[in-house]
Amino acid sequence: MMIYQTNSLNWFTLLIVLIIATYCVLHPLIQAKLSTLHHARLNHHGVTLPQPVISTAVEKAYQLYKHLVTGDQHLDL
Repeated sequence: MMIYQTNSLNWFTLLIVLIIATYCVLHPLIQAKLSTLHHARLNHHGVTLPQPVISTAVEKAYQLYKHLVTGDQHLDL
């Protein structure tokens, strides 16, 4: 009976390791593909943003996030 439990545990462990490894390999590839598709879609619609505009939007979003999460009093919107 103990042999069957050990064998089942080995198969379960192997399955979990394979799932995690597959996720680790595929996740960056999927994210890169989604980013490329999103960028292509924006360019297809004629939307192009200069780097300073993007940087400013990201910084404002980060400041808002800090304010919402930690109650940062230095929020300047």
